[in-house]
This record gives sequence, structure tokens and C-alpha cells, in this order.
Amino acid sequence: MFALLCAALITLYFTIPYLPSWQWQAASSQSWVWTALAISTVAAMTIGVAIQRPPAKSAWVLLTVGVALTAVSDLVREFPELVGLRPGDIAFPSILDFLSLGSYILLFAGLLLLVRRQSPGHDRAAMLDALIIATAAGLTSWMFIIEPKLSSSDLDATASLVTTGYPLMDILLLGAATRLWFAVDSGRNTSLRFLAITLIAVLASNTACAYVTISGEWTNGTAWDFGWFLFYVGLGVAALHPSVSRPVTSTSPERSVNRWRFVLLLALMSILPLLLLVSQLTVEGDRQGLVIIVGALFMFGLVLLRLNDLVLQLRETLRRERVIRDANGALAAAADRATIRDTVVTAAADLHPNTSSYVVELRRNGSTGLVTQTVPPGRRF
Repeated sequence: MFALLCAALITLYFTIPYLPSWQWQAASSQSWVWTALAISTVAAMTIGVAIQRPPAKSAWVLLTVGVALTAVSDLVREFPELVGLRPGDIAFPSILDFLSLGSYILLFAGLLLLVRRQSPGHDRAAMLDALIIATAAGLTSWMFIIEPKLSSSDLDATASLVTTGYPLMDILLLGAATRLWFAVDSGRNTSLRFLAITLIAVLASNTACAYVTISGEWTNGTAWDFGWFLFYVGLGVAALHPSVSRPVTSTSPERSVNRWRFVLLLALMSILPLLLLVSQLTVEGDRQGLVIIVGALFMFGLVLLRLNDLVLQLRETLRRERVIRDANGALAAAADRATIRDTVVTAAADLHPNTSSYVVELRRNGSTGLVTQTVPPGRRF
């Protein structure tokens, strides 16, 4: 029902300018549709958290409050007369900008709580991959958005901070979203899938808006508005979907090493020489090149750490295969239960070195032949 309502509102938003019989001003009518969509999303997320009761409830509460702050900021921007202002009276930066940046912080905190709750432990591979993606996005944003904005206008310290804050917050959200996606099997969870797509879509629209405003004026009603619409619709659907309350499976080591994941990382690494080429052709001065060089060194360091983890993971896989192979040979040659038990316990100790005790259960024809709790040779409880 919520998705159908949002689809109707989005369709109305884009068709209003083409309705000759529409009696009200098109821009004002579109603003009302936008506001209705934002309010509907906040209501949907609130209802979803109350009904579905997700395991990471505090994370979804932070996400809901972050979306609510975004909706309030959009509402005042679209209808400044609600706070006693006239269109065009909102300065830059204003309290609305800090409200929007605050919503980013809440969204980022909610994503971090989701990562911590649904991906226990320290997934070093997921963290490194997310850092590589965020660094590549940060370098691109610096070159085409942040640095041109800071250079083309005379901004004071506060305005510069706000101008830089928007793209940096987008990059933080991108990093947190990819960290969540890599750490858990998000592709198997519909709610998390909607959440990831939502954040990527809003990042695309925010980036397009920031880039266009450098050389011209942003116009509402373009295809780039879909990113913000998906932001609202996706979060509402993610909170209402039943999968939000299901336990999420952490990504296994085997699934963390797949072809498409490394194709993506290699494609991001290829951005560096392209950025250096563009900076030499289009930009004067040394600041661009210095930032790109520092970012390149950081990315290469992350890649080296990632490759080191892969080597260690491959070495551990080969060791475990050797332990299992040796245990199979010893079991085939075992002549009594004591030898079988010792072989199984030794193999378990080699496969799980951080475990102090083991329960060995031997079955034959469906009946339990031996159950014992023991420790590996040379260890004590």
C-alpha cells in the first residue's frame, strides 16, 4: 500500500507541469507532493519499527529520526512562510543546513549500529573494501565538486564548512552502506537491499545537484529527483518489509571472495590515473595533485592490506584442508574408540584453536555409541 501511494505521488509530481487544466501553480503543487511523500515516509518508518520490531531497533529509530529531520528541512525550504520567511530569504548557510547535516549524522549512526548488531566481530575484509570505495568516491568528489566550489566563490569559514560537509557526509553514508553490504549477506535480505539501494540513489542525486550548481542553476522536476524519491520510498519500504525483523547471516569467508567484488575494487583503482590525467589537463595549481597523490597512497595501502588478508585466508584454508585430510586417513586406520576419539579431538583442536573443550559424539546406524567431553592433548580446561 505504501509503495503504491508513493508511486502515485511521484507520478503526480512529474505530470503536474504537463497538465493544462491544473488550476494551481505547478512549482507550489510539486512542493506539496514532495512534502506529502516525506511525511508519508516518516509515518511508514514509525509504523514499521513498531509493528515489525527489528532486532536492531535503536538503529532503525536513528534512521527514522534522521529522515524526519530531512523532511522538516525540506518542508521549510519549500514553504518558508511557515516560519515567517519569504521565498529567497533563506541565507546560506542557515539553520536548515545544519539540520540537514545533523540528519546525515543520525543516518550514519544508524547504519553503524546495524553493522555492529548484525555483523558481530571484526570483518576486516568488509572494512577495507568499504574504505577503498569511500576513498575513491572522496577523491572524485574533491576534484569535481568540493575543490571547484571552494575556489569559485568567496566563502567564510562557516560556509566553507557547510559546503564541504554535504559531499563528505554522502561519502560517509556510502562507506557505511557498503560496509553493511559486505559484512552481511545483504543481497539475501530484502530490507537491507532496499536500504543500500536507497543510499546509493540519494548519493547520485546529491552529487548531480552539487555538480550542476557549480556551473549553473538547479531545476526541480528533472530525472535526478528520482534519487531523492527513492531515498524516501526505499527507507519506508525497508522498515515495513517483514525481512527487517529476520536475523541476518554474516558473510562467510568464501562469499567474501568473489569475482564481482574484486572487479569493482579494480575498477575503482583505475580511477586514480584518470583523475591525475584530468587534473593535469584542466586544473592549474598544486592542490589538486597533492590531494590525489595522498589519496592514491592511502588507497594503495588499503589494497596491500586487503591482499595480505587474502593470502592469510588462503593459507588458513589450505591448512584446514590438510587437517581434514590427515584426520580422514587416521580415522580410516583407527582400530578402537579411544583412537577415534583422540583423532577427532585433535582435528577439532587444529580446526578451532580458540576453543578450550570439545564434545565428541560417535554414532553408528543412528544410535549414539560414545559421548564424551574432553580437551585436546596438551590442554587443560
